[in-house]
Amino acid sequence: MPARVLLFTLLFAAPLVARADDLIELLQQRNCPDCRLADVDLVHADLRDADLQRAQLQRANLGQARLDGADLRQSNLQFTNLRGASLRGADLRGSTLYGTDLRQADLSGAQLDNGALEQAYWQGAQGISAGVRSHAALHNAGVTAAENGQWKRAETLFSAAITVEPERATELGSAGVVPRRTGEHQGRLQGSGLCR
Repeated sequence: MPARVLLFTLLFAAPLVARADDLIELLQQRNCPDCRLADVDLVHADLRDADLQRAQLQRANLGQARLDGADLRQSNLQFTNLRGASLRGADLRGSTLYGTDLRQADLSGAQLDNGALEQAYWQGAQGISAGVRSHAALHNAGVTAAENGQWKRAETLFSAAITVEPERATELGSAGVVPRRTGEHQGRLQGSGLCR
């Protein structure tokens, strides 16, 4: 009975962009390739091992959802909220992650294309492999951290960016991000900008 109440609530709460039969299929069978679930609210949903290949999940709210082992290949996750979600071992290869919120998500063992997180928000996410984090993404996250006064975090991110592409290390110095003396933080970001 509680499952039916939840299903009924989700069906009527889900925006019309999502197809009701797709939502039912996903919740009952965890098997919904090619589903249209844009704008759906699935906060805290248990979708472990779900087949969501090529699913249209743009702007969906999957915050704190359990998507461990889910197949999300070729899915559209533009502007999707996955903040705090567990995506351990999920397959995200070929997925569109533009504007996707992956902050505090667990991506341990997740399969992602190289550079996949360049236009996603992933600060504080766990388990991100070095190949997925490009120089630009690390640099930009470092700029954001420094602008917010998070100097230690900024230094860690800039160091990681240098490790990925050592030949671009001079960009950080020329952008005015490197302090002249230890502890000198004022004016560090003058003239700095996001890396492309």
